[in-house]
Amino acid sequence: MCRGKKFLLVAISLICVACIATSQEATQTVFTGRVVDAEGRPVAGATVKLYNENYGQEIYSFSISDVIEKTSDADGTFTFNKNTEGDEYLYGYIVVEKEGFALDSTSWEMNEDKEFEFKLSQPKELEGIVVDDNGQPVAGAQVSILIFTAGEKQDFHGEPLRVLSVN
Repeated sequence: MCRGKKFLLVAISLICVACIATSQEATQTVFTGRVVDAEGRPVAGATVKLYNENYGQEIYSFSISDVIEKTSDADGTFTFNKNTEGDEYLYGYIVVEKEGFALDSTSWEMNEDKEFEFKLSQPKELEGIVVDDNGQPVAGAQVSILIFTAGEKQDFHGEPLRVLSVN
């Protein structure tokens, strides 16, 4: 009897230790990206930034923090690894830029691995005149472009809609 109880106690202890160790393992997700030009050739040396989005207690309040920066390799590739242990909702934006090209970006729900190909195209000029409510030009106006869409929609390439801020 005593030997059976000891065996049972040891077995239960081992199961508990295994459960605790499993629950404390870090969950690692990976974003694998490749930067190419309009013809599909790799773009080396592109600056790639991951912006982590943090949600606040108030509805619709969030901030961007923990910017992580990488550079694309000779074959245009880069990776971000994210430890998601204990985080219920992690979301971020990845923005790619390289001199002589327009920006490209995508979003990443960090609880899943993701692969994405960034296609950098030639930049386009945007020009115009800022006017007030009466149609009069506004001198010294600062112009920003903010593209922000929320929801389950897709862009023209079938990818989730992108968030990009250019000042």
